[in-house]
Amino acid sequence: MRVKFILWVVAAASLLPLLHSQAQPDGQVLWRIGTFNASSGEFRSQDIDYADPKSDPVFVVGKSGDHDWLRFQPGPANGMTGGRLHPFKIRFDLAEPPKGLYRLKIAVL
Repeated sequence: MRVKFILWVVAAASLLPLLHSQAQPDGQVLWRIGTFNASSGEFRSQDIDYADPKSDPVFVVGKSGDHDWLRFQPGPANGMTGGRLHPFKIRFDLAEPPKGLYRLKIAVL
């Protein structure tokens, strides 16, 4: 079951041009990757060697910018990109565990 979940997450992540999380109920944005404008123009799309695992992005909330996220997110069946998993990581530096309710909003192009 864990493998199916991971595959689902990888498949879903391959379609995600942007992510953000909102606190509830006031809607204050806590973090965001990209802009909800039906475009992926803010993401990096050039000079990427997808076959090299060092190219897999690690987005650090509060430190990284939209240009640190890749526009194209290949899957493991894509031989032109190394035929491997391509983890896209989002890291948080938290002083303490979060409290309250949060909503994750995802847009797919």
